[in-house]
Formats: sequence, structure tokens, C-alpha cells
Amino acid sequence: MVDKFNFSKFHKLNKKKNGATGFYGGKLVRIFSKKDLDSIKEKLDFLNTIDNLIESRIIYQDEGLLIIEHPIIKNITYPTEWTYAQKIDAALTVIKIQEKLLTKNLSLSLMDPHAFNITFDKAKPIYLDFGSIRKKGIMNPRWWIWRAFISSKSYVGWGKTLKIAKLKIFFLFFMMLILPPPLFLKLFEKWLIKRRKKFKKTPWTTYPVKDLEKKKNLKIVKNFTSLLIRYSPKKIIDIGGGRGHFSIFALKYRVREAVVIDIDEFSLNILRREIGKKNYPIWIVNADLMKYPYDLSCYGDYPPLHKRINAEFVICFALIHHLCTSGGYSFEDFAKRIEKFCQKILVVEFVPFSEIQRTKSWYTQRNFIKVMKKYFPGKIEIFESSPKPRKLIKFEK
Repeated sequence: MVDKFNFSKFHKLNKKKNGATGFYGGKLVRIFSKKDLDSIKEKLDFLNTIDNLIESRIIYQDEGLLIIEHPIIKNITYPTEWTYAQKIDAALTVIKIQEKLLTKNLSLSLMDPHAFNITFDKAKPIYLDFGSIRKKGIMNPRWWIWRAFISSKSYVGWGKTLKIAKLKIFFLFFMMLILPPPLFLKLFEKWLIKRRKKFKKTPWTTYPVKDLEKKKNLKIVKNFTSLLIRYSPKKIIDIGGGRGHFSIFALKYRVREAVVIDIDEFSLNILRREIGKKNYPIWIVNADLMKYPYDLSCYGDYPPLHKRINAEFVICFALIHHLCTSGGYSFEDFAKRIEKFCQKILVVEFVPFSEIQRTKSWYTQRNFIKVMKKYFPGKIEIFESSPKPRKLIKFEK
């Protein structure tokens, strides 16, 4: 508990009718005014029993003020960076939270249960907007369902996030009108679960699986291991990481958390399943390094991916040749993008192709290093990779 709350040390993030949220002494806190004291304290114990709702605990209270602390969620991602299965699970989470709230005459507000108010803590969806929980009052449950989950016109609607077709929206609207709301939500949940297997195939969906523990003698594994031992990174970002083989391997060398970024939903969904089973401290991001959006949603106040997710140690294996051949990007394009994610050390696997050099004479290891040095002026080291003649190149800022 905080003995005395000093407002001069409170860094406000936002302010709503029912309080303000911000940082205080390195903690994420939410402030409630006198009129909300009794209702918040009364429902706090119940809300902490809801598994996918952000945890809350009282750290300060007096006659006119109540302050609760929330845990800080690492590596926050938004719906533009989720696989379709994650979007389904996020929507199902909101529905389940709403069902539990209704048992206590509470409800998520009409405008707030949108996809930007939920994120993933490793494999688990977590609803963040504690302040959107209100007394149910006279709210029409059918109107809530329509606004939150079916309508694709409103920015709060999950219909847009889930890409529900217009014909299906019409059908769901009709069913919503004729069925009792609890029954409709149950049927809607079943329909969403059936759609979880939907994913977009890429050339990397059938990419061969690597068991690095059985391939420790490979040059790429040996040299990657030596770099992990030398730098002892607490966090790594694995760009183009697929099913996360190198990230999982790195956890055995004191890496505390990893973020795998890839465009292949199938691979990321497999990795997420492993994260859930074994509680790996790994987060997944479904994003294209070269195309991820800088402006997220109509709100305009959500930072781009590289502002939320970056690290001192970044790896990028078996990707540069794809980006600079069929992808059509230059070394400069690649360097500008990846530099944003890396604070200190970058390890890139360079794949030389003699057939590429005939049509793209600039595609050489020497030119690659020359371009990268503009963004990583520190010491450069070159190691053997597997198979030959691939190289691991370590850049440093």
C-alpha cells in the first residue's frame, strides 16, 4: 500500500469519466474518485476471479480517493498483428467476460469492448479496459451484441476485425432479433470456434521443422549459441522466426523473453499452442517487417509495432534473400526497417545466390555490409552458417 499519493509524480496516460490511468513509481495505476469508491471496492474481489480480465489490487484509499494497480503487460500487440485464430480467441474472451459480468448485474460498456482493448500475455488473451465495466442498468443486451460483435460499420464492432461477410452479418442480425440474447451468444461462440482453423497459406506454411537440440553441431547453431553466451541478452526478437525454433532454443541460455515476428499464420498458431502448453515466455506477432502499418485504427494514439516491441538483441535468419529477390526490396529498405527494432546487436543470416547476382549485381555480401554499416556503425563479425556458403553477420550499433 502507498502511504500517501503524490499527484505530481503521477504520469497520466488518459482521462475518462470514471477516472484516470497512468504510471506512478513504475506502476500502472487507475484513479477513481469519491463517487466510485463503494461500487469499485464492492466488485473488485469478484472481478479478480475472471481469468482473462486484467488483475487489480488496491494500493491506496482515503475518504475521497481510490487507486488500484494493474500489472504491466509486456509486448502489447493489436489486432493488426494477430493471427485469425487470435482474433477469434480475443472475441470469445470478451463474450465470456460479459457473460460472467451479467451474473452480478454488471456489463462491459457499449462502446469499449473492441479489439484494441484486449491483448495477449504470451498465449493468453487479456482484457485491459477495467474502466469499461459498469452496472448493467437498462442497457438493451441485443443492442450491445449488435454494436460489439456484428456491426462492421462501427469502429467498435468485431465484425470488421473478424471480417464477417455482409451476407453473414444480415443472417446474424436476424438470428439476434429472434433468439434470446444468452442463447444467441452461445450459438455465436460455437460459430466462432468453427472459424478458428481459418488461416492464410504462405510459401512458408510447409517450411521444414528444425529440432535444434539434435543439430547442435551445425555451424549456425554453434555460432548462435556462442553469441548468446557472449552477450547474455535478456530479451530477443526473432524476425521471420516461423515456429520459433531459435527463440525456444535461446531460452536455455538465460533469455527471459522472446518475440517471434512472422507472416505465416499457420506457423505462429503452432508456436502459440506450444507457448500455452509449456508456458514459454514467448510472444507472437503476425506482421510483415516491410509492410506493417504505422497508423493503427481511427484512434491515432496507438504506437507502431517497433515502438512497442524492440530489444537489444535481434536475429533475422534465412530472410534477407527472400526480401531482396522475390520481395523486390533493396538492402537499404531492409536496413531502415530492421534498425527500428534493434537497440544494440543484430545477427543476420546472409544467403549468397550466384544466380541472383547475374540479374542483381548489387546483391553481394560486401554491398550488404556496406549498407548496414550506415545504421550499425559498430563492430562487425562474420561467422559460418549452415549450409555453406551462408554466413551469420553480427552488426552492432
